[in-house]
Amino acid sequence: MAAADLHEVVARTKLFEEGAPCDGLWVMASGAAKLYLTGATGQTHITSLVGPASALDLVAALDGERVGVTAETIAPAQVVQIPRSTFLSAVARNATMLHVAVDQICAELRRRDVALAIGGLKDSRQRIACTLIRWSKQHGIEGGDAVTPKIP
Repeated sequence: MAAADLHEVVARTKLFEEGAPCDGLWVMASGAAKLYLTGATGQTHITSLVGPASALDLVAALDGERVGVTAETIAPAQVVQIPRSTFLSAVARNATMLHVAVDQICAELRRRDVALAIGGLKDSRQRIACTLIRWSKQHGIEGGDAVTPKIP
């Protein structure tokens, strides 16, 4: 594998699955993906919707443990796969990169906490509404007093 590989994928492509060994850091270059957990009954719960410049499961890329979520594209996308050793070397040489990684981990954990709380406390209509609101806040187009969801 090169220092990084660019993959062009269609919608509904699983990039990695919850519980799989971590093979490095995946970064969205374009398109969108959903990160989700699967329950014992097979029901899925979306923890995050991500777009361009988003790192996918940064925690696993840093600690080398198994992946904590499943990542699946929801639109055609370009994703960059960086081998874990290459990523860790870059972080070790660059304090700014380490700072950005810590900031992203904190944001990722906050999103998962909110998503898990919503999943346990809301019915399906409310969960869909909360997911659309989160997507709009992360990737929407602001205008006046409203945010319009930008769904690819």
